[in-house]
Amino acid sequence: AAGADSSTVSVDRCPGDVNGDGRINVADLLLVLGAYGSNPCDASVLEAVVQADVNADCRVGVNDLLLCLGAFGQVCSNVAAEG
Repeated sequence: AAGADSSTVSVDRCPGDVNGDGRINVADLLLVLGAYGSNPCDASVLEAVVQADVNADCRVGVNDLLLCLGAFGQVCSNVAAEG
């Protein structure tokens, strides 16, 4: 977005924001690590595991972790606008 801080993600869904707090930080990385190896497409899994599947490929793995790391430190545009 024009005039946006370079650390702001200007999308409705913030890729890598696993816990939904609008920031990609260590909390998100820990959630991915905690769900690592899980199958979020299994109906019996918790919502946290589903959210940890950042790339939505029905498994929590290295690609999800790399997506979080790539976005680490970013703030979602809706959070940046709030202050």
